[in-house]
Amino acid sequence: MRNTKIIILILLISISTIFQFNNIDTEATNNIDIQKIERWQRNWEFVNHDAFGTNYSPQNQINAENVHMLELKWTYPFPSASEFLRYQPGGIAFEGAITPPLIVDGEVFVASNMRNVYSFEANSGNMNWINIYEHNWDKAKQELPEVAGGAPHIHGLQYINGNLFTSTLNCSIEAIDSKSGQTTFSIENICKNVEGNYYSWPMYEGIGKYGSPSHPGPIYENENILIVAITGATASWGGGRAFIDGYDLNS
Repeated sequence: MRNTKIIILILLISISTIFQFNNIDTEATNNIDIQKIERWQRNWEFVNHDAFGTNYSPQNQINAENVHMLELKWTYPFPSASEFLRYQPGGIAFEGAITPPLIVDGEVFVASNMRNVYSFEANSGNMNWINIYEHNWDKAKQELPEVAGGAPHIHGLQYINGNLFTSTLNCSIEAIDSKSGQTTFSIENICKNVEGNYYSWPMYEGIGKYGSPSHPGPIYENENILIVAITGATASWGGGRAFIDGYDLNS
């Protein structure tokens, strides 16, 4: 087994507004009263910062004058992927993580490619909790005959109303309580029994087979609706088919 560990490096710097740090010796000040702005403005709650995907924060404590003062504060080494995942037929077992960390009022949330979800204290790196995803390949294939080859990895988390949303091997969505790390509910078998499904095709042949989502869908906050869009084989190279579902998170 390789001992390789992929390191997530979070540059925790003089960004006390987001990571709530105050121990950097700098004269930089923020142009915004953090206590008076909206939560989404003082945090990084979405993969691309906000619901519009702007990748822009209105805060200016990091700027051209002090960017050279960035300092690495802590790291977390993700364990290497298991032998089972690395050599599972049809499974690309990526190690480490590719999900952008989400920052919510001093807490860091990130998912590994093993689909484990972590919570850390931003100012210290101390782990609050870890939600372990159990990889049961046989069960997943029983529930969804076509499991996409890239299924072990995930591209990002969604955060809303205190829940973190992640996807599973068998095309389901799970909600994890951001404070306790416990799974609160799940939406099962999203890709199953879609009109036109035909599961006798060999792996990656045919057009538009639905596999496992690598990213949970966006959430329409005004109505608390989770919108899930699945393309054939979860990417454009799957060909042809796609569908969109909406789920009422109030029920």
